[in-house]
Amino acid sequence: MADADLVISALGHIDLIKPGGDRFTELKANTPEVQQVGNDLKKVGFNGVLIVISNPVDVITSMYQKQIVLGLMIIN
Repeated sequence: MADADLVISALGHIDLIKPGGDRFTELKANTPEVQQVGNDLKKVGFNGVLIVISNPVDVITSMYQKQIVLGLMIIN
């Protein structure tokens, strides 16, 4: 992963989202996974582009940014 130019974070637990649910439904389940992936990326010295498509995307992106000091660009 240290040599990767691009990593896509597509973590998710779509089965947790019920009709009428909101985008924060997956946050509790995704948080430990984001922390693990962030730690792994930091450990190997990842210096590429991280595209986050995990919900809630703004919160998850912020979590990654705090862990591995990334530049930030959010596209809604």
